[in-house]
Amino acid sequence: MNIPKNLNLRQTLEGMTLTFDANAIPNLKATIQFDVSGKEAGVYHLRIENGECYFHDGAAQDPTLTVITPSEVWMKISHGEMTGYEALMQELFTATGDLELLMKMDSLFKKASEVTYEAPASQRPAGPISLPGMAWLTVAFIPWIIHWSTFDIPKVSHWISVGLPLFLSALIVTYRFIFSRPNSQSPITNYQSPTFMEWGGLGFFIISAGLALFETPYGKAGISVCWDVHRLWIIRELARSGAQIILLPMDNDFNGTRTFPPFHAADMVFRAVENRLAFGEAAVSGLSMVVDPYGRITAEGKINERGVTVGETFVVEGQTLYTRFGDWFGWTMVASLIGLVAVSLLKKK
Repeated sequence: MNIPKNLNLRQTLEGMTLTFDANAIPNLKATIQFDVSGKEAGVYHLRIENGECYFHDGAAQDPTLTVITPSEVWMKISHGEMTGYEALMQELFTATGDLELLMKMDSLFKKASEVTYEAPASQRPAGPISLPGMAWLTVAFIPWIIHWSTFDIPKVSHWISVGLPLFLSALIVTYRFIFSRPNSQSPITNYQSPTFMEWGGLGFFIISAGLALFETPYGKAGISVCWDVHRLWIIRELARSGAQIILLPMDNDFNGTRTFPPFHAADMVFRAVENRLAFGEAAVSGLSMVVDPYGRITAEGKINERGVTVGETFVVEGQTLYTRFGDWFGWTMVASLIGLVAVSLLKKK
């Protein structure tokens, strides 16, 4: 495989870990530092130990070899426009430390065209199911695919759209725990734990399965949190489950700007109209407000000022077409467009 020409110097040095050949110098333990000047100045180092090569930003504590080079020179070497030996003889870069290691770098790091990028067995997910990392990523997506493909289908059971993905996510995480192996690279754990994607899927579907509603003197209320107001399915699922009021704690000024909270909070107006819900939003920072089911803001606090926001609203019985069927209008427009194109093509024939 050829090295892409659009990589910068840092990406090129980081990519050297992929071309590292542990068999070139068995049992090598060394640190190669790069002091780079020029357009892409910086300090980086490669740490080699236990047959693996790791990239790090910044200076090493005690480098075995230090390469002092302009970024333009090392990029030419990386792209094969000149060899490291030629550049050294022309004094285009210098080096200090173990110069014998420098002379062996051509064998220590193969050409990209000679490298296969399949991860070694020690870096693949453990267990009897022998799949590379990308295939495991596909497996982790299966619960999401089931959820996305069934959620908007009317009358599909919650047990299918959420329960089945939750069950599969739990199986994946359990499998990864049972067939874990020692992982010396993790500073927190001593095993290869489930990935963020796998943990995220399990947590997401646990929350989805447990979306809580409770009765109040004013109607059924559901709890949502902050960024949920931007996730259309969460509010819609609460509405489909019978919620008439959404209580929403929010932090909408985490960027420290007075211009952002109104934009962040405005999505409540859309969610209210789409699902005919009343919203009561209390912001830790930013903007608190009360919104009625027709999207009218009946009370609004001051940005980043402590206070009590009181406003009147009401509840609406029944569900909107959007709550029941999802983005039916958009899909109708897509189907109509496809139909018009098909009719047009048939008339031309």
